[in-house]
Amino acid sequence: MRASLVAMAVILLSACVASTETAQDGAQPRFATYSCDDGTEMTVEAVQDKVHVVGPHGTEVELPASPPTQRSRYGTPPYALVIEGTEALWMVSGEVPVTCNR
Repeated sequence: MRASLVAMAVILLSACVASTETAQDGAQPRFATYSCDDGTEMTVEAVQDKVHVVGPHGTEVELPASPPTQRSRYGTPPYALVIEGTEALWMVSGEVPVTCNR
C-alpha cells in the first residue's frame, strides 16, 4: 500500500513539473502576470477562446481570439493583445503600444 502511495505522489509531482515547464517555455499559461516596459503590470487569464485582461493601467476587459481559431491574438475595438512566447504587446487605439514580459 505504501509503495502505491509513493508511486502516486511521484506521478502527481511529475505532472506538476511538466505543467510548470510548459508555462516557462513560452506557452501562455492559464494565468500569467506580465511586467511592462512602462513600469506597470498586466495580468492575463486564458479561458478557452478568449482572455480576461487587467491592462497596464487598470483597464479590465475580456477579449475574444481574433480570428477565433488561434491563441496568440485577441481583440475587440479599441483593445488588442498579441502574445508571442513570453512577450505580450498591449494596444489601445490612439495610445502608444506597451510591451510586457512574463
